[in-house]
Amino acid sequence: MRTRLVSVAKAVSVVAIATGLLFGAGTAATAAPAPSVPAAAFALGQPVVGRSDILVDPAAVESLGYFGIQSLVIGGRVQTVNGQTTQTFDVVGNPNDGTVEHRGALLLTTPDGVEVWWSLVIDKNRGVLTGYENLSRRIDLFTLGAPTSAGAPLVLTQAGADALNRNLGFDELFSQGFVYGYVKTTLNPAV
Repeated sequence: MRTRLVSVAKAVSVVAIATGLLFGAGTAATAAPAPSVPAAAFALGQPVVGRSDILVDPAAVESLGYFGIQSLVIGGRVQTVNGQTTQTFDVVGNPNDGTVEHRGALLLTTPDGVEVWWSLVIDKNRGVLTGYENLSRRIDLFTLGAPTSAGAPLVLTQAGADALNRNLGFDELFSQGFVYGYVKTTLNPAV
């Protein structure tokens, strides 16, 4: 029970820190201001034109849990029904331009590190999901596999695997080809 409480406390701390970082809030423990994510990452002024649901692969949930990795969503929603976890992100921008832009961030955390992927964009022209990695640079996180009834598979890229290993404290746990889940985008009728 203590381990679970400590893990929950760490997750809450990570979310609080990440939220502070994402909204540019400094902390009392640092003399320099915390790095900030542009407000555009949360597209606060843009209307929601749909949503993307990521059905997290049950094998991924089990693998992540085994290694003590928590997958959290900031600025989106998470729902677990009958053992199936769905992470939902609002779609903003113009999806008719070949990209699907999302509000929010995906945060993966362990006791040894944090990886934040924000400003997630599905690039339909290249067949990838990109995002900014830990407040720095945009990388290709996943390739999109052939659509199934569950959605298009999100297959981890080498760049995504390298970022996870580096920032979560693993040597070579993640590798290209790991299926995180399946994504489906639903646009509002007016779009």
